Amino acid sequence: MTTEAVEEIARSVGTGAGPLLEQSECRHAEAVATAIYEDAERSKRAEVEEALGKLDPGGERNDAQRDVIEGMADAIVERLLAAPLSSIRRGGDEPALDTVVRLFDIEVVEADDDGMDGRRSHREEVTGVDS
Repeated sequence: MTTEAVEEIARSVGTGAGPLLEQSECRHAEAVATAIYEDAERSKRAEVEEALGKLDPGGERNDAQRDVIEGMADAIVERLLAAPLSSIRRGGDEPALDTVVRLFDIEVVEADDDGMDGRRSHREEVTGVDS
């Protein structure tokens, strides 16, 4: 999954929400969805490279092998993330979003009221300490 795909998915979280996108809850939902996909993408890339390395330790990777492994990895990621993202799209209420952040152990980056990026991780919310 490319960065463009991650951005498209993040934008689709708000599809149909119209004016609600201005609300903090919707911005947080979009930031959570983006963080989940970015984290999954990093994990997927690492696992794909490891699998390809095991298939061909000499480093001469076949494009067909890469395509099959990447396609399988994309399908697995999409299936695993379908339920949590569906929950985010249905409501995106703060308790549900906070649960998703904790379960996925992700750091959420969202714009502050002044438009600057702010980072928020579940560790800060639970302990009050920035991780």
